[in-house]
Amino acid sequence: MLLVWQGRKPLKKWLINKQRIGLKDLATALKGYWYSIADQYPGVDTIEVVAIDLTIRQKLS
Repeated sequence: MLLVWQGRKPLKKWLINKQRIGLKDLATALKGYWYSIADQYPGVDTIEVVAIDLTIRQKLS
């Protein structure tokens, strides 16, 4: 799963497993969520989650 954040809303938080998660921890939280539901998908070994924050590039440009 590839997530790309363009930063249209400052300090955005996502609700994962009843916790508010910022972009910095989003990939880890989604991977943890996957482990909690993985037994429902026996044909899938694992997933990879990558989050890219484009706002970091804006600050450096």
